[in-house]
Amino acid sequence: MQLACLFVLAVLSLGFVAPGIAQTSQQRTWPELKAAVQDRADRDAYPLTGTKAEEVKEILSGITSLDRDEWA
Repeated sequence: MQLACLFVLAVLSLGFVAPGIAQTSQQRTWPELKAAVQDRADRDAYPLTGTKAEEVKEILSGITSLDRDEWA
């Protein structure tokens, strides 16, 4: 569970790490990002390979916004 949590947080933080890249496209809303992260976990896709989709779903259910202070 801890490993899955770290992966989810890493994926979520990717949108904040490279603001120069993000300027070229619209920023995703929390529901869009949450769905994309869960989809990757469901498909066992990078960077969530090896995580359990149910654990990712549980972790994502505890996050309610993109505010890093809330989930970091």
